[in-house]
Amino acid sequence: MPVTSATTVPAPGLVLTIQDEDALRSAAYDASP
Repeated sequence: MPVTSATTVPAPGLVLTIQDEDALRSAAYDASP
């Protein structure tokens, strides 16, 4: 599952803070089979 990073250009309205990104990264790992 691709995870957004500070190096990618976020879609409009999808600007993530470092905390949000960290939470998404953790959730993605938790959801990984």
